Amino acid sequence: MLPLAEFVAAYDGKSVGCGANGGPGDFPTGQCTALACLWTVNLGLGQPCGYCSGLSRCDAICWAGVAAPGWTWIANALGNFPSPGDLVVFGAGCGYDVPAGHIAVVMPGANTSSIPVFEQNFNGPYCATNTHSYACCLGWQHPGVTLPGSSSRPRSRLRCPRPPAQCRSRPRARPATSRSAATATPPRRRSRTRSPPCSPSLASACSGSMPTSTSHLSGTTSTG
Repeated sequence: MLPLAEFVAAYDGKSVGCGANGGPGDFPTGQCTALACLWTVNLGLGQPCGYCSGLSRCDAICWAGVAAPGWTWIANALGNFPSPGDLVVFGAGCGYDVPAGHIAVVMPGANTSSIPVFEQNFNGPYCATNTHSYACCLGWQHPGVTLPGSSSRPRSRLRCPRPPAQCRSRPRARPATSRSAATATPPRRRSRTRSPPCSPSLASACSGSMPTSTSHLSGTTSTG
């Protein structure tokens, strides 16, 4: 099984046919259905198509709405878009063949506005990449196999889209603490040294006056 990019490289610019249903005339060379047939063969699946609307062959619009093994039909609806490797089907008109319609292989990059495709017989009987709108789009056949080079793991779903602030982790709230209360220290008390109470013998020292003598030598005369 070729990855989609290698499949495109192998047939780009060429005019191809496909006889997967039993003969080379099933999907004539240069027709859009021939390239679609080659893609189903590459995936190892059958062609999800049948005769419809009185047509005698499996034209493009006959791939729409068919429930076939290995394929899931998804009708075109507002808001959805095909995946790479799907087979998108366009109805008659809008620049497509009447009454056969058109079919193409979906390339990466489809969105709700446009569909990039790999197709044959749109601008000529050869294979080429192109981009279409959803005008006259009926829907697409989705293969039930994993394409080479793609991941089968489901996309992880975020509980909340980013980058809104509510999706980001928030730090735990700390208990409210007053900045002054956290940094303040208890005031220091000044220590005062108190003088001991004065006794009568130390009264003069406590009062700061010099002691007074009751006797002195001046004016005395010694006798012998």
